[in-house]
Amino acid sequence: MRYRPTPSPWLCAATLAVALAGAGPAAAVVWTVDAGGDAMFTTIQEAILVAGDGDIVQVAAGTYGEALDFCGRNVTVLGADGAEVTVIDPPDGVPAVSFVHGEGPAARLSGFTITGADTHAAKENPGAGIHVVGSCPTLTDLIIEGNHGYFGGAIKLKYGSHALIERVVMRDNVADGCGGGIYICESDPT
Repeated sequence: MRYRPTPSPWLCAATLAVALAGAGPAAAVVWTVDAGGDAMFTTIQEAILVAGDGDIVQVAAGTYGEALDFCGRNVTVLGADGAEVTVIDPPDGVPAVSFVHGEGPAARLSGFTITGADTHAAKENPGAGIHVVGSCPTLTDLIIEGNHGYFGGAIKLKYGSHALIERVVMRDNVADGCGGGIYICESDPT
């Protein structure tokens, strides 16, 4: 008799989402994340990679020691309990959150504190807190503090990035070059 592992809940949900994709318009899938293991995923990046355009990645309160890349997905990543208790604290050398694959306004980040990002010595000088190149994400209800970059301590917008930025607090960020708060190059944010 061969051992057959029981599929995890997130795998079943992903399979169902793929199966329903061909069945016509469907409601957004909500993918849940909890670092403590009480959700479909324990990391935000895993959920982003499974989510499809229009889906929601709902993140429980906690500190997430990871860097996020939206990977071209137009999904909402939401700190369900708010920025005061939902923290992204990435490893050194990489931006905390990247939008660099042509994401549009439906790529949304909301309800997080972004802190501890240090890219000041990284190759190509990415922004530390949020790095945006040729993309137009929606950034709302964020606290971006205590990050260190060469260009763009809190946010770096480059080459046709037309981000919408609402209710974002930026404080105590440092840039060795320019833009402790926001560095803007050939972009037009709102």
